[in-house]
Amino acid sequence: MGNHYIKFYVEYNKLLDYLLNLGAKRVNFFIDIPSVARGLYNKEVILYEINSYIESQTVSNSLITELKEWLGKMWDIYAKHFNKIFFVLFYDDGVCQQNKAISRLYKKRRTVSPHITIVKDEELEIFRHIKKYYYELIESEFEIDNASTVFYWREYEADVVPHFCIKYSLFESDNPDTINVMFSVDKDLLQTCKFENTIQCAARYTPSQRKLDFNIYNRDNAFAYIYKKFKPGILKADHIPLCLSIAGDAADDIDGVKGYGIAKAAELIQKANLPPILNPNEKQKYPKVIQDNWELINFNFKLISFDEQLTRMKGFLRKYISS
Repeated sequence: MGNHYIKFYVEYNKLLDYLLNLGAKRVNFFIDIPSVARGLYNKEVILYEINSYIESQTVSNSLITELKEWLGKMWDIYAKHFNKIFFVLFYDDGVCQQNKAISRLYKKRRTVSPHITIVKDEELEIFRHIKKYYYELIESEFEIDNASTVFYWREYEADVVPHFCIKYSLFESDNPDTINVMFSVDKDLLQTCKFENTIQCAARYTPSQRKLDFNIYNRDNAFAYIYKKFKPGILKADHIPLCLSIAGDAADDIDGVKGYGIAKAAELIQKANLPPILNPNEKQKYPKVIQDNWELINFNFKLISFDEQLTRMKGFLRKYISS
């Protein structure tokens, strides 16, 4: 099968040089499992897993094998250069309770995978069983003292995990000698780059050069991931939630201001010099499009901003903070 499960392009030496230049002594790797192991949702893998299960009544365990190999490779490359390497794996069951509590439409139209439509209903149930098996096995296999931990959230969307850990100083994540590295293709996580010791790694395909480009995003250049005309200036990671609140996010079924996409929203923020968080006491100072769509933008902000989501999860998160 080859690397059909772990599909996340990393230029290991480029990242190593970046971390060394920052003077990191400890590195926390935050692993977004759906992004890193997105091969699990590919057509050929789905069929392979389903057929294997039908024939043997067991799951192949290929994902676990590849994940161990991938994390082991990173350990071999980076552990000798830093005092501490720690892995944080995070994923969820897609319930997204923190947002569905205020919007029943949140991710309502999202399917398990765009490729799942190739299978019949009974095969879909088998695949869901296989995914659940893998998720539970990852939870047990990778909870290792002083090496790695797992956040498998059944009810809540786990995209907020790195943001939560850094904000509440878990795993020495707020230490000035620590660099937090997120491996994810999810644009929502860019907002977590507002923490100065936090970066997000993601590769994008460049059609003109027919190749994947591995990029490292930080507070100053995070917008480059979603905005092609980005130039350094006012647009920083802090502005990601506001930009998405104006533009909307089709992937999460969040409708934005009519006629505004990412580019137009980014240009509006730049031109009006908007703050990352809109102040209701200064509403009349903002552009007319902001005033006219005030309720929509602020409602979207509650869905998109990780800081806002965390306020709705205090009871659930207390067990992690206290421990």
